Amino acid sequence: MGLKRAVITGILILMGFVAGRALADSPSGWCPLPLGARSVFMEDAPIALRKMFADYAPPGTNFDIGDVVVTGKREGILFIWSRGNRWVVVGARGGRVTTHFIFAYRVSADGSSATPIPGKLGVASGTLCSAAERMLGTKP
Repeated sequence: MGLKRAVITGILILMGFVAGRALADSPSGWCPLPLGARSVFMEDAPIALRKMFADYAPPGTNFDIGDVVVTGKREGILFIWSRGNRWVVVGARGGRVTTHFIFAYRVSADGSSATPIPGKLGVASGTLCSAAERMLGTKP
């Protein structure tokens, strides 16, 4: 019985590492990708969003999540999702208290303009993924 339990425990730990690695290798990294959505790095986002978030640390790079300044960037993008012309940008703002934010936009076909969709600021990290998915919309 002890060997069987050890093998099962080992398999579960390995599965956790594999799942974590798969998330780390994707631009969204933080949340499972919703059905019908795609996750992009900042350089693949529409020009309008790249301009709006030019001063933010892009996904996968370091920024000052706490109140100690190391990189000089206080805000960073955690991930960017899109579905059709709807785009969601999720990030965090460092300081004494880290605040997560979600912005949603309708982006023009050529990517040159983005219209804000009323969204969430100050989202609790435990609800970040579900809030981002709601902001993205329900229809794939």
